[in-house]
Parts: sequence; C-alpha cells; structure tokens
Amino acid sequence: MVRQCLDRWQRVDVLANNAAMRNYTAAAEVAPDEWQAMVAVNLVGMSNYCKEALPALRQSGKGSVVNVSSCYAVTGRKGMALYDATKAAQLAFTRSLAFEEAPLWMASDEASFITGTTLLVDGGLHIM
Repeated sequence: MVRQCLDRWQRVDVLANNAAMRNYTAAAEVAPDEWQAMVAVNLVGMSNYCKEALPALRQSGKGSVVNVSSCYAVTGRKGMALYDATKAAQLAFTRSLAFEEAPLWMASDEASFITGTTLLVDGGLHIM
C-alpha cells in the first residue's frame, strides 16, 4: 500500500488506520485461536501499517498517523471482550508511537498540538 502511494504520488502524508475485526464470544468462552485472529487484525495489522508507512511519513516532513479505535476501548460490553480489549490496546500503542514519533499526528496544521491522546468522538456514548 505504501509503495503504491509513493509510486503514484511520490509521498505519503497521512496514514489512517480504520480496519477492524469483531468477535461476539463471551470472555469465558474464547478460544486461543479467536484471540490470535483478533489481535492479528486489530493490533498487529494496525502496527504493521504504521511500521511500513513511518519512513515515508517522516520523509514528507508533515506526516500524520490517525489510528481509529473505538469508544468501547474505554468502556466494556457483554460478549465483546476480544474486540474491546484489542481496541484498548490500540490506544496504548498509539500513545507509545506518539511518544516515539512526536512531531507527527493528526492530519492538519491546525491540529499540530494534538499528539498521543485519545479523542472520544462518540456522541456521548462513553458516558451512558
């Protein structure tokens, strides 16, 4: 994906990670292979995109990473432990990556002071 962007536009300015996998198994019934599949998509997949895009983002001089998690990363639900846990892990990964790559983050000059934080854009769902 990064190579295709570089071939077409000669630069990468923004990486937006928004892919996800869901699983509706109760926490007490989850099999190890279900955990591995969920972590592979929701956490390892996101981190792989970041790793591959970082060199091009750094080179652009204005690179930004926007990792889209879920409002359920900060609140739990019945039957969604795998999904919610991996989305919470995405928040932790994003904070660590922001610390390592601080002059990135968010996709505009106006948001240049926002880095390594969780912005809850959920219409108030997290307080219900």
